[in-house]
Amino acid sequence: GVCGVAVGGPALARAFVEGFDTPEPDPQYAEGYEGPLFIQVQATGGWEPTMLCDPHGNLNGLYGDGDILTAGNIPYAPIGPEWDTFFTTNQNRLTVLNGVDIQSNNHDAGRRHMASGRLGEGYPMMAALAAGFNAPHLPISLLTFGGYEMTSGVVAPTRDIDRNRLAGISYPERINPDDAGSATWHSRTTDGIVNLARNARTEAMLANTRLPKRAASLDTLMTSRLGSDQLKRLEELLPALAGNGEEQRVQLAVAAYRAGICSAANFSRGGFDTHGNHDANQSGRLRELLTLINFIWQTVDDAGISDRVIMLVTSDFGRTPNYNGNMGKDHWPISSMMVVTEMAQGNRVVGVTDEGHRPIPLDPNTLEVAANPDDGKRITPEHVHRNIRDLLGMRDTEVDRMFPLNPTDDMQVLIPA
Repeated sequence: GVCGVAVGGPALARAFVEGFDTPEPDPQYAEGYEGPLFIQVQATGGWEPTMLCDPHGNLNGLYGDGDILTAGNIPYAPIGPEWDTFFTTNQNRLTVLNGVDIQSNNHDAGRRHMASGRLGEGYPMMAALAAGFNAPHLPISLLTFGGYEMTSGVVAPTRDIDRNRLAGISYPERINPDDAGSATWHSRTTDGIVNLARNARTEAMLANTRLPKRAASLDTLMTSRLGSDQLKRLEELLPALAGNGEEQRVQLAVAAYRAGICSAANFSRGGFDTHGNHDANQSGRLRELLTLINFIWQTVDDAGISDRVIMLVTSDFGRTPNYNGNMGKDHWPISSMMVVTEMAQGNRVVGVTDEGHRPIPLDPNTLEVAANPDDGKRITPEHVHRNIRDLLGMRDTEVDRMFPLNPTDDMQVLIPA
């Protein structure tokens, strides 16, 4: 069902308390949102980086060192056409981060660290933080479909939208929402009287409450009522959905962004905890993951919005260099992350692992292998998230200070375009 459609914020609540006669949406969203679209993709369970973006031919049974392929400066595993499509299509907007130290091999902790930038609990996933920073008032600012989904109160998540019920949400005044010529439940005059009375009642309730949670709830209610016109834009722009359910969610998210009512989306793909039959199971799950990512970018490119998209791709952690007794691989705290965006310089690989898939320390200034390993540093998810926040213009803003990230070495792993 629909959760969090048209959540409001403190500014709108203050407007009611201060006595505006007619509540209005925040002016910056009146014409629809046109800022960055943040897309988060999570491979839940712990993927195998050496079978994706950190290839080592000696660490799996699918290829040798001489088979490794490259797209520009980026080496990748030679496993299937989905790999070729992803890396060759996106090489100029892709930054691969290898040898990332998750500092945990626990599913919950690793997934949280990779998705939020913090190992400990309480921080929102990056998609939620981006939506809370860029456009918390939008009707469906954050669409989310699994994985680590903590929002920490910065934005209301919309878990799903049933395409068949969208018209009913957008046109509640129609007896038959799907029919543009349908009669309405009330006359235009009656609707106006009802709205005035309803708004006056809510204003009075807001003026008489000093409880933050109650005020926030009333604020959410009023902004939800203001969001139906914005949802109509989505109804008009949404194509006839095709493909499987996952592809329909992608189409919905891109259409919602084009309608100016969505600023972030989170997708997930599971099945990566391959403690048995590792090579076959990992390659199958990675194929599904890359099929999803390739479809997202095809949809984004077709919509002409690729210059406004930032994508972060992560997993819980990596897999051990050696196989266990079931020809599986166990949890390994070293992994990779990928950032795909035209807002940063692409065709880059930052970070190196050795033949045992251990991180080689880096000079934090040059990001090259440190001359003295004892002076070198490891990339952590916190470094990557700090850079993404900076790319979004978030540094030292209120939402940034609410969930501070201050890595010891503020490495510039992403370079603005």
